[in-house]
Amino acid sequence: MSFSLLSSKGGWGERLFLQDRLSGLQADLAQQESYNAVLREHLDSLYSSQHAIETVARYRLGMIQQGEIFVQFLIERPEQVSSTPAESSIEQPIESPLPFNPIE
Repeated sequence: MSFSLLSSKGGWGERLFLQDRLSGLQADLAQQESYNAVLREHLDSLYSSQHAIETVARYRLGMIQQGEIFVQFLIERPEQVSSTPAESSIEQPIESPLPFNPIE
C-alpha cells in the first residue's frame, strides 16, 4: 500500500508535480488577465477619445495636420565594443513612446 502511494503513477510524487504545475499555470493566467485588462483600457480609450486616435495616427502612421511642420531629429548612437562580432551585428529595436508596443 505504501509503495503505491510513493510510486509515480497516481502517487504523492505525481500529485506534488501537478500541484506545482497548477500554481505555475495560475500565475501565468493572472499575468495574462492583467495584460488583457491593460489592452482593454487602450481599446476603450481608442473608441471613446478622438485624442487617442490622433496620437496613434501621429506616432504609428506619421500623420501631420495642415499647417504643421514635420521635424525629425536623428541621434547617433555611440558604437558599442562587443567581445564577439555576432553580437555587434544584431540591431536593437527602438521602442515607441506609446504603450502599444506589445501588440506589434
